[in-house]
Amino acid sequence: MKNKRENWGDDDVWPLLERAGADFFAKDGRDRNLLHLAAQGKRWVEDFKMLVGKGLDPMEQDLKQMNSLDVAAACGNDEVLGLFDRERKEMVEGPKRRQLLEKDWDDDDADDI
Repeated sequence: MKNKRENWGDDDVWPLLERAGADFFAKDGRDRNLLHLAAQGKRWVEDFKMLVGKGLDPMEQDLKQMNSLDVAAACGNDEVLGLFDRERKEMVEGPKRRQLLEKDWDDDDADDI
């Protein structure tokens, strides 16, 4: 038997919930948000990205002081953790950093930072 979640089309569920007035920022009795839930399952990586795009903070902690990345790590969800590895890598090694390093700085450029 298929998981009910697998029967839903990702393109259909979130807009439906949004139109119905769902509060994506809601928390449960343990102060967990939807990111805490999405971080548990590898099949929910796209949902995790969408929720972050809606403004949920992956660093927001629950009552046990665990954020969604802690949950992903505890569940072995390398896909969610990988989202942040790529972002961090881009910040450290990406074209923006190279542009800043290669720029010929003068005193007037200090205001651009």
